[in-house]
Amino acid sequence: MMLKLHTIMAKFYKKQVQMAQKIYESDSYWNILCAQMQSGKTATAFYWALLMLFTGKVEKIFIISGSS
Repeated sequence: MMLKLHTIMAKFYKKQVQMAQKIYESDSYWNILCAQMQSGKTATAFYWALLMLFTGKVEKIFIISGSS
């Protein structure tokens, strides 16, 4: 069963969706999202990944994350 993007939108905050869309619409090949702890970076990256998958721009997503 395929999920529709609009069925899971309520799980994201407005700012996360806005930032994910800004990254999605970016002309840059590489993007870095840097913010304070607990500011929604993971959910933003996840929403962006869903946008990429649901629009057919990619077939796979790899998110590399780490802390120093």
